[in-house]
Amino acid sequence: MKIVDYTVVSATDDEDLAAIVKLYIKDGWQPVGGAIIIPGPAHSWTCKQTMVKYEEPKDEYAPMSSGCVGVGPYSAALLKRTL
Repeated sequence: MKIVDYTVVSATDDEDLAAIVKLYIKDGWQPVGGAIIIPGPAHSWTCKQTMVKYEEPKDEYAPMSSGCVGVGPYSAALLKRTL
């Protein structure tokens, strides 16, 4: 999928960062990689998380040539292997 937007969210502690990331996820963003913690002056911290938004799939449930309905080109192949 194509990335259509990118941002880095920050907070002063891990609990606040988790709350912010959860809000972004509800709005369609996805975290990329792990969070980082940057030490600051006087025992302060900055926590950061990279977030991206992907392009919406156009034909998410389009019928496939095998007659299966799936979400991607590999769905039918995976289904055949698991049966």
